[in-house]
Amino acid sequence: MIIIALVLFLVFAALSVIHFYWAFGGKWASRAVVPTNSYGEPLFIPRVISTLIVAIGLMCFGLSYLIKYGFIGISLPEWFDKYGFWIIIFIFILR
Repeated sequence: MIIIALVLFLVFAALSVIHFYWAFGGKWASRAVVPTNSYGEPLFIPRVISTLIVAIGLMCFGLSYLIKYGFIGISLPEWFDKYGFWIIIFIFILR
């Protein structure tokens, strides 16, 4: 489980870094992830604040796995330890 926790942290951290990069003006791969219409125009332009919220959320998801498995010495609220990881899974199923 420790290896899985580390891998999950690295994946969430990498996704978070990419979102921070986009929030601060980066363009790499942004055209590949924003849906387009039949003319190739983006259906929406992600706002900086929403991109930052996603970046922070992804980093928190990754850190929560490090906390759960004892890499970071703080404790999660009982409700999060019980339901939070299911919430994370559900978010990505919806996505």
